[in-house]
Formats: sequence, C-alpha cells, structure tokens
Amino acid sequence: MEKFFGVKKTKWKPFIIMGWFFLCCIQAVLKIAETVKRRIWSYIWPGCFIFDYKKAARVIDVPRCDYAHIKATGTIPLELLRVRLRTPDGIKLRKIEETPHYVWIKSIVDGNEKEAHSQGYRDYIKIYEPNMDIEKRLNELRTLVAEISSSLDKFVSETGIIIYVPEITYRGDIVFFIHDGNHRAAIAKAHGLERIAVLFIA
Repeated sequence: MEKFFGVKKTKWKPFIIMGWFFLCCIQAVLKIAETVKRRIWSYIWPGCFIFDYKKAARVIDVPRCDYAHIKATGTIPLELLRVRLRTPDGIKLRKIEETPHYVWIKSIVDGNEKEAHSQGYRDYIKIYEPNMDIEKRLNELRTLVAEISSSLDKFVSETGIIIYVPEITYRGDIVFFIHDGNHRAAIAKAHGLERIAVLFIA
C-alpha cells in the first residue's frame, strides 16, 4: 500500500482526514462563539448588576498581593460576591456569610465576641498563612472593624473591594469572585449592608 504522510494509505484514510477537519472546524466555531459571548456579556452585565458602573482603567498596588489592573468601578449587591476560601481540601467557593471571617466579625459587630467565634478564623489563618502572628492579626482586624463601624456611609461608597468580572457557575449562578477585600466584605455583611463599592479587574 502507498503511504500517506508516513501512514499506510487505506480506504478509511479519507474519512479520517474529513473527521479531523470537521473536528477542527467545530473547535474554531466554539472559540468564535466563546469570544462573541464574552463580548456580549461584557456589555450586558454592567447594566444588569452594577450601579454607577464606570470604566476607569488604571493600575494599583494591592497590599500583600500584587499589582491589579483596574477596568472599572461601581457598586454591587453583597449577595453576588463569592470568596475563594483556602481549605485542607483545596480552594472552595463560599458566600460571605459562610466564611470564618464573617462568623468572627459578626460577633464583634454584635458585641458578642467569644473564643468559639474566633477559633474558626484562627484555624483558617494557620492554613492561609502559617507564619503569621495570629494575635497581632486579630487585633488589627478588630481595629479595622471599629474604624469602619464608625463611618459606614463613607465605607459603602469608598471601600473599593477588588473583584473579578462576573462568571457563571456550573449551576448557572452569576457571581463575582473577590480578589482583595474578604474582611471588608464580611464587615459590610455583618452590618446588614446590601451593596458595596467595588473595583473590577479582568
């Protein structure tokens, strides 16, 4: 038998080539569809979920993280925010009220802080940053809670929690993942706030 590109030519070869070509076409169409979907989504979601949405391209330095390329600003319902929580089993997605940050901070806001409330957060810190001075960190956050609690109106409009543009989960939920600001989001939630100022990164 003749060889075709180093492979013996058979009666099935044309069908194999056609199948491969068809598969490549499907992949190309899917990529185009994904690009179109993202373009449409980028125009639709600000109007659906965001108040005061404004494009504001700039780069800022995020403490303990890296530089963030800000795309826009706005305010968003806290219910749509999600936290990427580091656990012994890997990264888990959680609502704000499901995080150890919130449980502990809520007890502070309510004036009912107990050891049991902070223990979950202590355990989380040991996973997230084992070398951190936990007691120092707790005191810093207590100070942050007190400062924010004394000026909630300013906090709501100027907080600037950094989040990613929205994603659709496998359940079909539209959510925004927090890049920086888990504690501030928890403080806002603990005070019963519904919306908060955010900075969007792509």
